[in-house]
Amino acid sequence: MEQAHHCLVRGEFEAALNHINRAVERVPGSAVAYYRRGLILAHAGNLDAALHDFDRAIDIDPRLAKAYTSRATLHAKRKELDRACGDYAKAIELDPDDPEAPYPYASVLFLQGRFADAMKMIDRAIAVHPTHAPSHLLRGKLLARQGDPNEALRAYARALDSNPEFAPAYMERGIVHAAQEDRKKALDDFDKAIALDTKDARAYICRGDLHGLEGRYRAAIEDFSKALRLDPGAADARYGRANASRFLGDVSSALADLDRAIELAPRMCEAYELRGTVRLLQLQSKGITSDFDEKSEPGSTTNDSQARQDAN
Repeated sequence: MEQAHHCLVRGEFEAALNHINRAVERVPGSAVAYYRRGLILAHAGNLDAALHDFDRAIDIDPRLAKAYTSRATLHAKRKELDRACGDYAKAIELDPDDPEAPYPYASVLFLQGRFADAMKMIDRAIAVHPTHAPSHLLRGKLLARQGDPNEALRAYARALDSNPEFAPAYMERGIVHAAQEDRKKALDDFDKAIALDTKDARAYICRGDLHGLEGRYRAAIEDFSKALRLDPGAADARYGRANASRFLGDVSSALADLDRAIELAPRMCEAYELRGTVRLLQLQSKGITSDFDEKSEPGSTTNDSQARQDAN
């Protein structure tokens, strides 16, 4: 099994799998052998087979805490959040000092909206790994959700103390600065996040929103367009680009983006509202007044009753 581990570390998945298969054949009742094969299969991207091996390891040894942790990670990847939570909880029950389970468990609790439970678990994770930047990041996001932006900023600062090149911490800190109307600090943070990770569509969207608020519509369109190249399904990028196009007078581009945004996110109310506004602008540009703009001529005595009679 040690040979399999060394091959795995070197990224030689096929060789690692050959070694671990022989170990499983030699000792078919070894929970550790199935567990380690599950790790290799998971690294190779064969999640179904990995899950089967973690199941087998737990069947053989129901007290193998690390098998629950690894199985929970696979459940989380498959969006099976309840199962992931159950396995993380069991891993911690079996091994309260497990250093690996608290952070991913807190992350799943966050995704479930169980913020108080997530905060307890992330504090536990930080106690074990005080310089783990992702743990401080998650704590900051929880504090921001709880309406404590100043403590959130401190958490993001601790994340960056641990890892000054941790792009997500700049990203989240920028969001808090933007919410506090400190747009210069927000822009600095979004710039840093993008410089460190040019593949994060959300960072371009946030910076694009900020450019739009500052009236830099062409810069906003450029950022939203970059976001859409990275994530064509980002409805909020379509909406943001449409809004910037509207201010630049490009009604047709705005409508095209809004139509697509509504296809992607049919419950995005602001997209319908903006589309109505843009359609009104389109009518006005053609010299056609809308129902909202129709008024009686000065001095007209026609009332609603007369109008209905005329219609008849």
